[in-house]
Order: sequence, then structure tokens, then C-alpha cells
Amino acid sequence: LEILERKGVRDVIVDPGLGFGKELAHNYEILQNLHIYRFLERPILIGLSRKGMIQKVLDLPARECLNGTTALHMIALQKGAKILRAHDVTEAKECIKLWNKLAQHDRRNEE
Repeated sequence: LEILERKGVRDVIVDPGLGFGKELAHNYEILQNLHIYRFLERPILIGLSRKGMIQKVLDLPARECLNGTTALHMIALQKGAKILRAHDVTEAKECIKLWNKLAQHDRRNEE
């Protein structure tokens, strides 16, 4: 990040890269520990929509993985994701809207 900043790059998004040759366990470990990436102080993008990590656990084809995708999107948001890369945009936006409502409620309880 320091090198990028010295070169004038200001807009950096962190993508831990789910899939891409990782074992199933590695993908779930990354998701479980997604909050660790917050120290970078950059938006975290998660791309898990219809991924093999959902298909394999649910034993479903990609086209039938919307429910699993939405469930893991909510977990990713809880762990610090700020950007969801998704095939099903409407459903992802609904998930984000519900997450924002929940987070707003949490912030009020902290005050």
C-alpha cells in the first residue's frame, strides 16, 4: 500500500480472492477471518456469488445457489466486507439494505 501511495494510487480495494484454486476449507477460513483485513483501512470486496464453496457444501448447481450466496453475503458484511461482487444484484442490494438497517440499530444501542 505504501508503494502504491507513493506512486499516486489512492483508490485501493482489498479482495482476498475466494476460489481461484483454493481448497474449500481455505475459502471458509478466509471468510471466517475476513475481519483481519480491516487493518488495511481499505474497502473489502468479497466475490462469493454462486462459487464452488457454496455449490459443494449444498450439493447444488450454481444457478440454485442464491440462498447460500445471500447467507454468506450477510456473514461477509458482518465480517467487514463493504463491496459484494454478485451475479444476483437485486438480492445482493436487499441483503446490504438489511445489513445497513441492522448496523444502524447497533450504532444506536452503543450511544
